[in-house]
Amino acid sequence: MTSCTDVQISLTEDLFFLKGFRSSSYLSRDTFVSQEELILNAVALYMTTGRPDGVVATFFHESTFTLYLAKSGPSNDMDAAKATSFLSCLNDATGFETLLPFLALYSAENVKKRVQNLCHSFEKILGLLVKIAPEDDNTALENLKTLLKFPFTFDNTTEAHDNFTNIIAASSDLLKRFSFLQSALPSKYANVYLSRLKRNLTKVVQYRDANRLIWFVRRNSSKFTIFWVPDTSQRRLSSTGTVVDRHLDGFLAWAIPDFNLNKKDQIRELMASALTYTDQTLEVTLFVHPEIRLIMYLTEVVGVQSQYPSGTQLYIGSGKRICGCCEQWIDAFNNCITVKWTTTFLNNGMRYDWKIPDPDLTYHIQTAVRQGNDAVFKRVERGMRDKLSKEYNYALETLFKTR
Repeated sequence: MTSCTDVQISLTEDLFFLKGFRSSSYLSRDTFVSQEELILNAVALYMTTGRPDGVVATFFHESTFTLYLAKSGPSNDMDAAKATSFLSCLNDATGFETLLPFLALYSAENVKKRVQNLCHSFEKILGLLVKIAPEDDNTALENLKTLLKFPFTFDNTTEAHDNFTNIIAASSDLLKRFSFLQSALPSKYANVYLSRLKRNLTKVVQYRDANRLIWFVRRNSSKFTIFWVPDTSQRRLSSTGTVVDRHLDGFLAWAIPDFNLNKKDQIRELMASALTYTDQTLEVTLFVHPEIRLIMYLTEVVGVQSQYPSGTQLYIGSGKRICGCCEQWIDAFNNCITVKWTTTFLNNGMRYDWKIPDPDLTYHIQTAVRQGNDAVFKRVERGMRDKLSKEYNYALETLFKTR
């Protein structure tokens, strides 16, 4: 009988090999963000540190005026103090600019990552954009280029705050002109870089969404209660990799039944080389992602299913793009319940730090948790089949080129 530990190790190894791989079976979805979700995303964004254990997910229960928070790592007294401080800052704020000291103190690393990612994606395609952009768009490009010219730092100084505010304004200005830039670039290759730039521009401009959060909090702050969802255990995993042993021979038996033994051995050798870790070791800290922890707690403990009409959509805010595993899990979990959960689905990538939620820790929602887990297993299985097919085609090309 396969143990839970073995299942987790196998899943983590498979997810590691699928990182950055987009399956052909992926279907895009509408990414419209409602006003409520925009506000919750802003809370999560400002509370997220930028470290793997510092990603925050949020839910607001309007009937009790409780703001529920879950964190990827263990929460502590400092997190509670930070949440209280943020609520106080929001109540006193006049605009997102007045929240920058809070960001510099608690979330500087996350701000720097977002601006650095913007800088890298901007540099990749700037030369092409300058050639095709009209004069007004060129001005917007030059403004952002000037602001990103020097290495970005973010601390609690007026100079750093002004620079970040100007980068947000320039990014917003360029986003307004994106429809022309996209239509002027028919190349699929160029549009990959353009889509990446748009995503990173949006992630920087998102800090300005706190203006709507400020408006909401200042009218209701006296009623707020903040609650941190209890932690689930983290786990450090170290593995030398068993993907080749678990997948390759079965795949080849299905894919090439008519090849002679020598050809099969050559193809297997080529594929095994591509599917082996460079350093032979995978080390990762696993945790139940905060969006799922929040959903499980609110459904199992708070009992939101009985507090809203059937068919209601409840929004979860997240400080980081939700991963593909969480997306699959939430969709399958929703099939078992009447009040549905939704969040901003912006990422098809499946993160290999994804820990399998334990259905035995719940009583009322065991079936839903198991269905969510099964959906992830099936999605990963499809992804591995697609990846193996891709490596198989590469192996065939290599084999016949050398003949």
